[in-house]
Amino acid sequence: MIQNLFSVPVAITTNEKHNEVQDELVDECTKIKKESKQGGSNWQSTVFNTCGTYNIHTNEKFNLITKFVFNSICDFADIVGFKNRQINCDSSWINYYEPGDYQEEHDHITDQLVSVYYLKSNKNSGDIRINGPLIRTMPPLYDKNNPYTWQNFDFTPEPGKLIMFKSDVRHSVGNNKSDETRISLAYNFKVI
Repeated sequence: MIQNLFSVPVAITTNEKHNEVQDELVDECTKIKKESKQGGSNWQSTVFNTCGTYNIHTNEKFNLITKFVFNSICDFADIVGFKNRQINCDSSWINYYEPGDYQEEHDHITDQLVSVYYLKSNKNSGDIRINGPLIRTMPPLYDKNNPYTWQNFDFTPEPGKLIMFKSDVRHSVGNNKSDETRISLAYNFKVI
């Protein structure tokens, strides 16, 4: 008998109303980028973000997406052990990936739950890679048909897609190999 321990839950859902707001919010993100300072610090990559300089969840133009993200994260929180707990959006920001941009591996350990919403993307604009908790002490075994051998998993960005996971999950974003800018929205949540 095999008992699965220490799983890494990742939830994916799609906003059916995404097309109603995409163009308006891409324009709003461009405006915010021009008016805001570069956020984040201590990164190897130079991707523009507004982490710590502009919270998108306070901008009512993002309400449709923010409500969708909040409702989705509450459902996810119930499933992963935070049922009947208060969930608060702690911070939210724009990630603006120009061609060639990437984001190195990191976590969001100061919060409990993380979500990434794809506002504008295409197939070659950089997958998000979710890394497993395994410590590599020997050469990894890999069989694409056996998830017990996977060290990481890549999700391809699509407009309107939302990915959610716990904040201690290490993740990264691949190189934007497209000719277009990719815009994603990040929301961090605290559980009380």
